[in-house]
Amino acid sequence: MTVEPPAEIPQFDLATARAVTSLQNLTRLAAPIIRPGGHLLAIKGSRLPDELKAWQTTPGAWSLVSVTPDPESGLQFVLLQRS
Repeated sequence: MTVEPPAEIPQFDLATARAVTSLQNLTRLAAPIIRPGGHLLAIKGSRLPDELKAWQTTPGAWSLVSVTPDPESGLQFVLLQRS
């Protein structure tokens, strides 16, 4: 059985990710599946400040919309938009 890749990669308005990889890698991986103007919601932990610094050196087609902390869990919700 041979599995063929799709003729076109589908694009979405929104994707979410939790505990996948660094923000820098995550934006690179998500870019093909998020349409321009779409969003990526990354749920990040305590390393977010370092990840943001690294990501800001090469943001590519992404801009930071907001960072919302959740005091109960210690997690932070990072919303990015693809241009």
